[in-house]
Amino acid sequence: GSCMFVVWLICLVGFFVTCQCWSGNYAFVWPLAVLLIIVLYTINPSKILQYSSRKWFLGIMRRIVCAPFYAVHFADFWIADQWTSLGSVLLDVYFAVCFFIFMWNKAPGDRNCTVCSSVANSIRPLLAILPSWFRFAQCLRRYRDTKKFFPHAVNAGKYSTGIIEVLFSSLYHSYKENGGAAQKGVFFGLWIFSLLLVFCYKLYWDLYMDWGLLRREYGLLRQELIYRVEGLYYVAIVEDTVLRLLWTLRVSIVESETNQFRAEILKTVFSLM
Repeated sequence: GSCMFVVWLICLVGFFVTCQCWSGNYAFVWPLAVLLIIVLYTINPSKILQYSSRKWFLGIMRRIVCAPFYAVHFADFWIADQWTSLGSVLLDVYFAVCFFIFMWNKAPGDRNCTVCSSVANSIRPLLAILPSWFRFAQCLRRYRDTKKFFPHAVNAGKYSTGIIEVLFSSLYHSYKENGGAAQKGVFFGLWIFSLLLVFCYKLYWDLYMDWGLLRREYGLLRQELIYRVEGLYYVAIVEDTVLRLLWTLRVSIVESETNQFRAEILKTVFSLM
């Protein structure tokens, strides 16, 4: 981790220096270097540089991508859960790859960003759905192996709501860009409904299933508490609720923003939350 941080810091400094000295014409080399170093380090077949750890990680990634054809272990669903928070990162990786394929050899003023944006309209939903699909498939596999409808099939339902939300969001934005006021209104309503469904489903799962809270017999807490100060648990309940409601700001502020650049900046800010 420390070595990767040093590499990232060197490339960051190199990027700013290049922008100042060569008008940014070759600044793309530095982020490309970071991507290549990470990829080559991860897939390096030599038995050096934490070979066993890298092999273990790549094995997990193979089982995640190929779900539900492999039995699901703890590390598999834990890492797949982390992917559900990385939808924006996957889209950023797509734009980076597209840039290095189509625009790396063009001057900054000659780069046509619509080349990547036009394809992104079809790629964006797929990338956004993938993390939820991986967990959905894993839950179905766990249900098949254990024959327990609860919690595995019910948990699969939670991730299916994420797929439905992406579907309605994509349809709404498609009609928003290409016209069709009636269809846009219908799919906007369905998108909001799916967001509410995702919010309720995931908030309940967070608090009741994962955290063991909302138990009426224990005053909305659980029988065994790790922290002595009970107020911390009530703060966590409120905090999780507020953070899961941030989509209301994204819808109300970002969707009303007419400037595409400012809208992308706002999306980035909200994704960090």
